[in-house]
Amino acid sequence: KEPPDRPSYWERLNPGLKTCCSLMLNPVHTLSRKHILGGAAALVLLTWLVASSSQGGASGSGHASVTLTPTPLLCPDWVRQGSAGDGGWNVCVPPKSAGKCIVYSFGIRDDFTFDAAHEAKGCEVHGFDPSVHLESSYNTKLRTFHLLGLGPTGSYAPGTAPFRWPGANYLKDTNSETWELKSITDIRASLQHDHVTVLKVDVEGAEWLSLVELLSSGQLNNGKIEQYLVEFHFDPARYRLHETADGSVVITRIAEDDMDYIAVLTALTNSKMRLWKWQWNIGDRQCIEASFVYDPAYASSVGGIFAAAS
Repeated sequence: KEPPDRPSYWERLNPGLKTCCSLMLNPVHTLSRKHILGGAAALVLLTWLVASSSQGGASGSGHASVTLTPTPLLCPDWVRQGSAGDGGWNVCVPPKSAGKCIVYSFGIRDDFTFDAAHEAKGCEVHGFDPSVHLESSYNTKLRTFHLLGLGPTGSYAPGTAPFRWPGANYLKDTNSETWELKSITDIRASLQHDHVTVLKVDVEGAEWLSLVELLSSGQLNNGKIEQYLVEFHFDPARYRLHETADGSVVITRIAEDDMDYIAVLTALTNSKMRLWKWQWNIGDRQCIEASFVYDPAYASSVGGIFAAAS
């Protein structure tokens, strides 16, 4: 329990609070430029794809690896928000918030305990999922459900959503009805949100295109997103994961992939969004749940593939 003279987690997060798995038929590089991101961000992504190809044949070929090492001191205070198992997330207790507490929760299905926990403390919460209709059970005064998925902005007829592994039911299923997808940039613009306090992304492979957009648009380097909680999914036919003695996780590409996850993760480690904790998914050790926090003081000495856009 925190001492009475110390602001609680929720008071720091919300200062105004008064009380206490992939469709390989649709690989990334076959999408049109406008469907990927649009504008300058699309150009950065396409430049990255070309650069990756020139370094190793395909966008990701041969053996390569990246090590994700958490820095727990970035977040000495943290809480588990939502369920103790799958569906809950580790959230850093921030010393302050850039403004009103706003939470984006991508990927809900039948568990929105994470969303409810933030709503209970005064946060404005927006839940996104194109695969379920939760309007009647989800919506409250502070909580709004959007029948909307995360991805290249557009409307996708049945069977055409740009999944990556594991997609829907480990690639056994696809979108059975038309889905609307939007990028985080477009969602923030439509909701008129200058900042997002906590961005949670658990979208069965769609996190990769979204992460490229976040990096290429500079949103992970300008403080507009304060915390980034994401589950990374790695196709077992293409990647091997193992934990080291110092608590790091090493991701190694063992087979060609049409998107270079190693390059994307390297760019993430060179951004100002810093990893402070990670853990294995409870049911699948090809997936890791990672918690990042914005660190304005961090300046990587490595330029990285997104340096010009950051």
